[in-house]
Amino acid sequence: MTKIIWMSDPHFQNQGTIGGLDPCKRLGAAIEHANTHHGDAEFAILSGGSGGR
Repeated sequence: MTKIIWMSDPHFQNQGTIGGLDPCKRLGAAIEHANTHHGDAEFAILSGGSGGR
């Protein structure tokens, strides 16, 4: 069975936070988690849009 990591809607923006949360830091934490706990995944997909800023 193929394992795929799929992360959606990172809400990238040039600066600032959304609801007090930094999207870049949260994405970094998600990638770190995937690497630590799902290193056997065949590939990863990052889909979705930006916050438009």
